[in-house]
Amino acid sequence: STIGYTMIHDVPPSELKRVGYASVDVPAEAGSPIADVPALYVRIRPPGIDLPHSDDCMVKATAVLDTGASVSSIPMWSLRRLGIAADKGARQAAFGVQGDFQAYGVKIGVEIAHNNGWLDIGVVDALVPDTARSRDPDFHLPFLLGRRGFFDKFDTCISESQQAVWLRRIGGWPSAGVQA
Repeated sequence: STIGYTMIHDVPPSELKRVGYASVDVPAEAGSPIADVPALYVRIRPPGIDLPHSDDCMVKATAVLDTGASVSSIPMWSLRRLGIAADKGARQAAFGVQGDFQAYGVKIGVEIAHNNGWLDIGVVDALVPDTARSRDPDFHLPFLLGRRGFFDKFDTCISESQQAVWLRRIGGWPSAGVQA
């Protein structure tokens, strides 16, 4: 498609990767409506786990690309499943679309689905809301990829009309070495 080429200043189309929108359970006060949003399939792991790693030390999820989020965010249930302890000293005030809440600052390893494998984008800072909804996996609080830790690693073009996102990894895409 030429939209990615024309919208990201003179970047060759071969450097752009198209990501479609996905249906994700998005919590709302009146239920959990399905919304088509820009999203990627991700694997989240504790920061000290080296690649390659086994499935039992990670959580797979669909993560919403959230241009309004300063940092990435994961629900508390996933932190517990990964065995990462929430440090009371890392508890801080946070603000989101549903208002003020307390959250823990953590570091997580993030990989994104890429070319039938996994691209490690490294260890990033994330917030973990300390709320009843965040602790309950049945509530489906979404994983969020925010500006620091995700968007600072990619040039991004979002086309709402085409329901697609084009990504160009800063430093280029690996031709090999993607972990399957």
